[in-house]
Amino acid sequence: MSTSLVIVEWYVAILLLGLAGSIMLMKLGVGCVTAWAGGRVIGLLIVALTIWWAGWAGIESWIELGEAIAVTMVVLGAAQVFALRHGIRKILLVECFFLAGFLFVLVVRSSMPEILHTEKFMDLGIMTGLLKSDQLPPMDIWMSGRTLQFYYFGPLTWVVPVSISGMSVEVAYNLIVATVGGLIFMLAWAIGLGIYGSRLSALLCVFFCGIAGTYDGLRQAFTGHG
Repeated sequence: MSTSLVIVEWYVAILLLGLAGSIMLMKLGVGCVTAWAGGRVIGLLIVALTIWWAGWAGIESWIELGEAIAVTMVVLGAAQVFALRHGIRKILLVECFFLAGFLFVLVVRSSMPEILHTEKFMDLGIMTGLLKSDQLPPMDIWMSGRTLQFYYFGPLTWVVPVSISGMSVEVAYNLIVATVGGLIFMLAWAIGLGIYGSRLSALLCVFFCGIAGTYDGLRQAFTGHG
């Protein structure tokens, strides 16, 4: 499968999971913009918490359970998609910010996709261990015969999407990083718009949350010096 198709497949899968989360938030009275912005986070957390509890309860097929829950959420979300029809323009606008953040981080990562330095290698190891584990906590990737003595809920959040997609974990890793970038852009826009009621304020929130905190990367890009 080509790289472009892999990216589209991942994007659509996360979007569909977020659709169910958005519908749930709207049922609770949340506005369509905020519901759409938070839908992916809610969808991911529902699946992750369920498999975490299942794993701790001793259910060995906890990943398969998570896949079933994710598919069920997608079906239920699709069945209720008409509920979003009245706010479609606002939803498309906030989705543009997710796409912008997603592509921005993806482009940055494309120049250095290697999973090296800082905690990247450890994160990849923990996720790989989770995908192969039939128990929680998973086995320690450093000390044979012992369970992992380190927090792992972050990688656990992405286990089911990676498992369903069937893509290699190193490819999924970079797409996960890009997805987090998209979520930051989208949530910052929704929060800024909700609090201040101004698109300019929302744009400033996106800038300060998604770009300004890492301005040194832009400096390196323009000056050519690391």
